[in-house]
Amino acid sequence: MPELKGMRSPYEVYTQEAEKEAVFEAVRVKEFPHAPSRMGAIYLFASAEDAAAANEKWWQGARVVLAASIIEASRFGSFDAAHLDAPAEGWDAAARSYWRGHFTEQPQTEVIVEGVVQLHGWEPYARLLSG
Repeated sequence: MPELKGMRSPYEVYTQEAEKEAVFEAVRVKEFPHAPSRMGAIYLFASAEDAAAANEKWWQGARVVLAASIIEASRFGSFDAAHLDAPAEGWDAAARSYWRGHFTEQPQTEVIVEGVVQLHGWEPYARLLSG
């Protein structure tokens, strides 16, 4: 979607994990260019249960969980965010496992979308775009 080139997600702007994300992005660009970038993407969950678990772990239940539909996707994939918990010395290996689509014994499944997503039940912000 060329018209969305250069857009940045709130995650990309405000992340406290820029160094780790840079390693994951470098591995993606070099070895998995077909995969969606974590930077600038929209993050979803495959199920309400996955969304609720992530909401508790990452935001102490403070986020609103909504249903969503992917309207248009230039790239998307399902990955295990548990790989992001690796210590700094293991980020390269963790990034490769993440982008290969390997899931741990206790996965934290996330769906990453570059495209257009329709949110249901939150009309003021009903459609999200990513580039």
